[in-house]
Amino acid sequence: MTLFTFSLFIFVTLVYPTHLQPITLTSRTILFSHFCSLIKRYGTEIDAIVLGEGELAFGEYIDRLTCGADLTSVPSNIWLKKDGKVLKGSGVKMVKDLDETPIPDRDLIDHHLRSGLPGTSFITSRGCPYHCTYCHNPFLQDLYEGQGRYVRYRSIPGVIQEIKDALKRYPHIKEVAFSDDMFTAKQDRAKELCKAYKDEIGLPFV
Repeated sequence: MTLFTFSLFIFVTLVYPTHLQPITLTSRTILFSHFCSLIKRYGTEIDAIVLGEGELAFGEYIDRLTCGADLTSVPSNIWLKKDGKVLKGSGVKMVKDLDETPIPDRDLIDHHLRSGLPGTSFITSRGCPYHCTYCHNPFLQDLYEGQGRYVRYRSIPGVIQEIKDALKRYPHIKEVAFSDDMFTAKQDRAKELCKAYKDEIGLPFV
């Protein structure tokens, strides 16, 4: 299960609590990144918060839960509630190599795709170089200060292969959306990716 998978599930669980039951793996409610503002409304129902990109920290958290290990030593990126107190992890780690993150399992997260709708989305990069006041990126830029380049890119062959795998799994896909924070932040790369996409995929995209 990936970061996007779990954050989406928890968002739906919190917003529509009468329609979904809490996940049975741990019977815990965990809030991710941009959804943390919901804690003001659902604070008493939340067991943990993952700040920023949580692939590494959340994996460690799940490993500890499944083996019954002590959670007192909190992983980085995670705040959790224990005995009514909030324990804060030491530091927040940024994922520096996006090619090391797992590919989302669309069988779990994309119910629109499973229901036969003709499109799905992909992320080829993370971060934006700008500081718009209405956006989440300035918060994350401050959170990851000193950890290297904030705008990071997946390899183009890796992106194309993910799309090919999705098309093979879901042959009814007729259009693609790229959900990057800023797809054209690096224009030479964007042009190279578009050329590879045209040559190897060829479907309409936005």
